[in-house]
Amino acid sequence: MVPDNILISNLSSPSTDTTTSSLQNNSTLVYHSSYKSEIYFDSYSNKAQPTQYHKINDAYSSILWDDSGQHPTAVVKNADLANVAYTSFEDTETGGWNLGSSITIKGVSITGKRYYTISNGNISMNVNLGLVYILTYWTKNTSA
Repeated sequence: MVPDNILISNLSSPSTDTTTSSLQNNSTLVYHSSYKSEIYFDSYSNKAQPTQYHKINDAYSSILWDDSGQHPTAVVKNADLANVAYTSFEDTETGGWNLGSSITIKGVSITGKRYYTISNGNISMNVNLGLVYILTYWTKNTSA
């Protein structure tokens, strides 16, 4: 079970109201009226890690996770998950990229212990033509 939102009670002064939250029909939680949704979780990974969230009237934030689901590999503000891609080629998780090959090479790289050679196949991502993207990468070849 994962939460779909985070509720916060912002009281300007101590309250004497002792109304409690309750469960209706054994399925719907009814909150005290002082609670307001602050953060919504829009999606989760298959390992129950949040992958996209947003605050009320605010931009989306996205989180990409490593293969184990233990560590975030990227947290991106102001972008929904469909428009984010990141990989370090360290695990099998491609982080939103379409790789021409699953072959990564173990060896000397700028970060981590693996790298990808473009001769194994192109790297691409499906993009929304109405958006602006930022692409950064490391290369050992000056003609890249």
